[in-house]
Amino acid sequence: TLTVDFSPDGTQVATAGDDTDVRLWDAATGRVLTVLTGHTEGVNEALFSPDGTRLVTAGDDGTARIWDTATGRCLAVLAVHDSWVTGARFSPDGSRIATVSQDARTRIWDTATGLLLATFTGHTDAVRDVVFSPDGARVLTGSSDTTARLRSLPPSWSGELCRRAGRNLTRSEWTEHLGNRPYERQCPQWRAQDVRDRNAPLARFPALERRIPARG
Repeated sequence: TLTVDFSPDGTQVATAGDDTDVRLWDAATGRVLTVLTGHTEGVNEALFSPDGTRLVTAGDDGTARIWDTATGRCLAVLAVHDSWVTGARFSPDGSRIATVSQDARTRIWDTATGLLLATFTGHTDAVRDVVFSPDGARVLTGSSDTTARLRSLPPSWSGELCRRAGRNLTRSEWTEHLGNRPYERQCPQWRAQDVRDRNAPLARFPALERRIPARG
């Protein structure tokens, strides 16, 4: 089987399948841009993030992987499922990823840190598909047990920061509040340099950094 996806701007195509490799293609020329290697069994899904900077893949090796689409580097391996990962999906703002599996579980991850935020059980057979609600607050799953389940989600730290600040932090603000942690866009739907409401006081979210998990 083959899974395919367009990048949000339509310039790239992702393909993946049983050969374990994931390929990114130039949609205009058909030229292979990069080959993403790391899965050890077939890949069931490959989907771009809302801003096109990342790709999430789901494999029969029990892992989902997050990739940088510009460099081809694997940013995180999400490896907690006990069986094939049948699907993966970014939230509308790109801050979270949902994975579903043959193990009948649904897991929610923080995109920036790779940390597991929540695990949902209840299905009695493989979970085949997952989608986020338009506001990113819920996920809907469909299973081979012939049921669909709707779940409410915990907030992600990056999504909460975006909501509270109303914009991406500048890099200097990021360094001031979060030290040497690698810069991450908190509002992936906006450009990193977008500083709308530039004068919004950071006191609107005091000490939020204490709630952000440390990398590693």
